[in-house]
Amino acid sequence: PDDGSGDSGEQNTQAYYIIRAAQEREELQREGDELDQKIQKTEREIRALEKTLNHLYAKNSAYKQSFSLVDPSTPLYEQKLLLEEQQH
Repeated sequence: PDDGSGDSGEQNTQAYYIIRAAQEREELQREGDELDQKIQKTEREIRALEKTLNHLYAKNSAYKQSFSLVDPSTPLYEQKLLLEEQQH
């Protein structure tokens, strides 16, 4: 029963704010969990891209080396000369 002191209204207001704070805390927790999942996914994607980039760097270096001049003192140079002689 309401005795006119207003305690019932104050309790309802206090309960409202407690419930509201709990709902906001739950929503923030959910948003934080979603952000954590996005961060983890992005980190995995970055690692995969870094791996691909390193692979491309290695292949590019090998490709560039294939254009370097053959040193005349190496067996490869002798093989090159033999192959050229066979063609003529």
